Amino acid sequence: MKGYADPLGKGLELVMREIYPELLESEIIVPVPLHTEKLAERGYNQSLELSSVVGAHLQIPVEGVLQKIRNVDMRSLTWKERHDVVNGLYSFQPETYDKICGKKVLLIDDVVTTGLTVTECAELLNTAEVASVNVLVAGRTVKRGS
Repeated sequence: MKGYADPLGKGLELVMREIYPELLESEIIVPVPLHTEKLAERGYNQSLELSSVVGAHLQIPVEGVLQKIRNVDMRSLTWKERHDVVNGLYSFQPETYDKICGKKVLLIDDVVTTGLTVTECAELLNTAEVASVNVLVAGRTVKRGS
């Protein structure tokens, strides 16, 4: 829910300051995008909300340079299905490539399940000749029985 963005974002900021201080060198924050249809349905992008809180507290600009080009709900997909569908699922927003070229990028997502989405986004960001890409997430799912 959108109301959790502030406390979770502050928690992410604390994690950066106390556990991963190298992330404080990030020059730009890029949230993992939602497809426009999903955004219209939900009304907000939880990754963008978290990114905005972190960015505001650390004075790091947030740029929505990525877009999700197909509306795919991956929650019910197997690892193999996710692997297949995530390939090419993201692209750059028009005229945003130059905003990240040469920068230290922090990619933020709300939840990681398989890591395929953040991997796909990070690989895409690397094509823009960024200095580095680090990933920060608020949570992760674990396989039941693990």
